[in-house]
Amino acid sequence: MFTTLVLAIYSFGLTEGEAIFVLLDNIYKNWQIGLLLILAFLVGTWVIYPFFTLKEEQNFAEIKSTELGEINISIRALKNLVEGIVHKQNMLDNIEIKLNGSEEGLEIFIAGNIQPGTVISDMTDELQQIVKSYIEDTTGVVVKKVKICVNDIYANEVTRVD
Repeated sequence: MFTTLVLAIYSFGLTEGEAIFVLLDNIYKNWQIGLLLILAFLVGTWVIYPFFTLKEEQNFAEIKSTELGEINISIRALKNLVEGIVHKQNMLDNIEIKLNGSEEGLEIFIAGNIQPGTVISDMTDELQQIVKSYIEDTTGVVVKKVKICVNDIYANEVTRVD
């Protein structure tokens, strides 16, 4: 960081090239400046580090808790179950699924494309109920919400063979 600052000052023409060498000569074998620069580096790293790390989302949903311990299922497993049941219903194409686990229950976000002529309100009501009951019956996880987003309406192209 210190080097970057010095080079930035030099590149704007705010100092001459000789000043950099004078600065380097003055800090050579100066342990107080060395400690100060190490401290500045550590503080800078501590400030910048959170921007480069991914926030861990809740990786597990609690199925139930017994006197012997908790029984959990991974969010990945739940996502695979949702994806399987949505594909099986054959109502949406190009499916995207996101899950969010919270204290109140699991929120499921499903997005995809439908074909023209589909009655969207009927299809989404049916799919919401199927997904909610399937996940709750299969895993025991409480489903708080099932949100469905229709991304696009398209017609399947039929290839003709002459």
